[in-house]
Amino acid sequence: MLGVRPYRAINESLSGYLLRLAYVNGFISISDLLWHIEMRPVKNRRMGHFSDKELEKLLACLSETLGRDASPALVHHYEQAWFYDAERVFQHALVDFPRVCLCCIATESKPIFDWRWQLAILPLCPRHLTPLHNNCPACCVAFSWSTDLFERCPHCKAKWSEIERKSLIEHADLNEIVSPTEDGHLSLSRLQLHDVMLTLHRVGRPFDVLTHSANTVPHTNDHWQKALLALRLLNDTKVYENWRHQAQANWAGVSALINPVHEFTNSLKSQSWPSLTGPISAGLQARLQDINWDNQEPAYVKPARAKAAKDQQQGSWCYHVNHPLLAQALGVSSKALMVLTSSRALPQLNSTSVIREKLFDLGAVSKALGPYHQKRGFKNSLIVTESSLCFARYLSSYGVLLQSGFSGQVEMRLPNRNSLSAVEVPSRELEAFLIQSLNDACADSILKTRVARALGVASTQVSALVKQGRFQWAGWRNDESVDGPSFRAFYKPPPLSDCI
Repeated sequence: MLGVRPYRAINESLSGYLLRLAYVNGFISISDLLWHIEMRPVKNRRMGHFSDKELEKLLACLSETLGRDASPALVHHYEQAWFYDAERVFQHALVDFPRVCLCCIATESKPIFDWRWQLAILPLCPRHLTPLHNNCPACCVAFSWSTDLFERCPHCKAKWSEIERKSLIEHADLNEIVSPTEDGHLSLSRLQLHDVMLTLHRVGRPFDVLTHSANTVPHTNDHWQKALLALRLLNDTKVYENWRHQAQANWAGVSALINPVHEFTNSLKSQSWPSLTGPISAGLQARLQDINWDNQEPAYVKPARAKAAKDQQQGSWCYHVNHPLLAQALGVSSKALMVLTSSRALPQLNSTSVIREKLFDLGAVSKALGPYHQKRGFKNSLIVTESSLCFARYLSSYGVLLQSGFSGQVEMRLPNRNSLSAVEVPSRELEAFLIQSLNDACADSILKTRVARALGVASTQVSALVKQGRFQWAGWRNDESVDGPSFRAFYKPPPLSDCI
């Protein structure tokens, strides 16, 4: 049984209570305390996100150690639905690393770790408007769950009473937006909280178009600055315009169809944020300064993506895209692009064959497309797009044509830089490609819907033509397929000039 057995304070976080319990009983950390009470220590990255099984075990161990029922100490009085949301980019709104108001710790006789300090979107202490530090202001080393935090830095031993503490009163209005009440009520709606968490990720990766969801907000030094900048990005037109200008400049020449600004604004649940709707008060504008957005945090990148890009300069990570974003950037459908990516016709960042997991570097893809754009135009050529009628009429597809072009089977030129939205092919080669595609398709059964598109008729008309004996059903009719050879004997495709 512990010698000193304090009760958990009303506004104290569970991790903060365990840390205080360790502190007053002479332990050096939470882990040290948990070993003593015969509970396997929780990893630091899970501190504050205890599972139900961990809480059940902790209840039994604490009750025996405290000599009383410990269940009141484990109740989250502040628990609200908005603390966890699977639809958010960061699903937990609480961080799992220590954050400290140095003013509270240094000036109060019996300081506690307020649960609100762990709120990822809160930059400043609600009481003092001083930064909530997660690393030492003196040595910059990240805090651990050490009992030294009640007096000094666990690493350099600098005393909090000797560290300068400055209140950022000028940001009180922004801090108030995300400051919960003591019972855990937050004035933001669920959708607004989604936007703030998304913006926090945007601040960590200002120029990325690819956003991966994560269980928790990763640890980075001076997290409070990111939380404050996220609020400014949503609430201040000047900050938003500053970021928009730098983000678009960073993407100039990479893609005309996607960029971080477009992806960010389209992902917001609310379009009524002040930075998106117009200018703000002159007083708030007057205190703003230009911001350098070049700080790209690798911790905000999914580990699998970081591993795939380990040989790249981190400055180019912002050009990573997944399959849907690559299709959007190149101006083609995911279906057409899938033909290329399945055959590895375009450079892929990782090695997976799962479409939804594939990663690409848009810069490397653009480099691969460059030679096809720089080619001279052909004599007697045709320009086709994915919507060109010839692909349906000849039972082919735009994706197969692109694959044939990249494999060298067909001469191909890309009229538009960094785009697959159109392709120029010599007329004779295009005609030969389409006829070969038609013959290949007719070597096997053909879906009824494809036959209808080739003939330019409704699917019911295909059934009527079979009844008339023009061609036959395939040997099995579970999917109403047409026999390929009989259809080829009947079908005479229109001239190429009539279906471009």
